[in-house]
Amino acid sequence: MTAVDIDSALLDLPDSIEVKIPVDADHSQIVKFDNRNADSYKTALMYLKQFERDAGRVVSTRFGM
Repeated sequence: MTAVDIDSALLDLPDSIEVKIPVDADHSQIVKFDNRNADSYKTALMYLKQFERDAGRVVSTRFGM
């Protein structure tokens, strides 16, 4: 397995914006989940749902809408 280089894995945003989750996987494994019960799937889904919930407020705050 070839590890994902840190420069490729992170956006280099402040910790308050970017959640950094270590994953022992290569590029292919990071985007493929074994099933919906996999811990990595549940974690990714949780953050995506949170992102969706917060999106309207974040856009309004940043762009004064």
